[in-house]
Amino acid sequence: MRKKVFLTWTVCLVGFFAAACLFGSHDTAYAAPKTYEWNLSTWGSSRAMTKAGEWWAKEMAKRTNGRFKVKWNWGAVLAKQAENLMGIKSGLFEMCMAGPGYSPATLPVAELIELPFMGGGSALYEGRIEWAMAQHPALVKEAEKWDAKFLMPLPHTPNELMGNKLVAKVEDFKGLRVRASPLVARVFERVGAVAVSTPTTEIYNSIERKIVDLITAPWTYGFGAFKVYEVSKYAILGFDAGSYAVGIYAKKSAWDALPKDIKAIHDELAKDFLKVYAGDQQRADEKWLPKFKEAGIKITTFPSSEKEKLVKAASGLYEDVIKEKEAKGLPAREVFEYLQTVRKKVLAGEILHR
Repeated sequence: MRKKVFLTWTVCLVGFFAAACLFGSHDTAYAAPKTYEWNLSTWGSSRAMTKAGEWWAKEMAKRTNGRFKVKWNWGAVLAKQAENLMGIKSGLFEMCMAGPGYSPATLPVAELIELPFMGGGSALYEGRIEWAMAQHPALVKEAEKWDAKFLMPLPHTPNELMGNKLVAKVEDFKGLRVRASPLVARVFERVGAVAVSTPTTEIYNSIERKIVDLITAPWTYGFGAFKVYEVSKYAILGFDAGSYAVGIYAKKSAWDALPKDIKAIHDELAKDFLKVYAGDQQRADEKWLPKFKEAGIKITTFPSSEKEKLVKAASGLYEDVIKEKEAKGLPAREVFEYLQTVRKKVLAGEILHR
């Protein structure tokens, strides 16, 4: 009897362990796929220039069934504007917004994209130029110094002017205090203006307190997002004075380690990215132009004949910048010539995507 009971328990135990092994191996074979939750560092708040990036993040989460998620960290809470690529390299976060206009020291070659009057004239064209330029070996190498990979552009719309001084000819710039990107500021300095360096977050106060007479910013959302129109009288269009070449970067080593299917989804989304971006800019114009008019902003256009004088002043700047960068061992002339070629192809409709 005891022997019979012993055999019964033995059979049960063997069956138990066999079942455990069976189900254990089943769970291993069908383990849930790995998920990736990345942080993106940026400054400011959600606005027209970030909407397409936010769309991309939502679509990535949706199409990967939640396997790849990106959290946008606003207000420079993870790193300052100029330190985002440093944060990528040190592993503080996996993604960031960055651009040479905010940190020339980290992207000195890419800064050439921001040369005055070398843009495309619209958000869509600016994006095409920036995306094509990002593929140049010198810019790829520059990003890789920070263990970074350029994913997509967040180009500003062309820079125009707003403030409390009206300029109708080049001579009107003499003595005016103008806040602009570093390279654009150098053009205004050549015609007698005084360049003023002001953090983006201080633009409103600098105009209100008359520290600055005019500022350049992306039309229209740049002036709208920072409420410049509330403390200004004039908006002067017709400059198209370059653009900030901002983009979204990922930590390259982390991106390379992603599964192929996740990267393939990104490639699919990239095809529609600039269309989404252009639509966001159009909606921004529809939002801000009525507000500018309600605030009493007088919108004028700088004469094309006067703009030609600024373009001439800029041509001398191009050569100065190229020589300055070449003196540091950077392939500036090669990249500048490539920029000219890319710009012509974009304006001719020969480059439509990235």
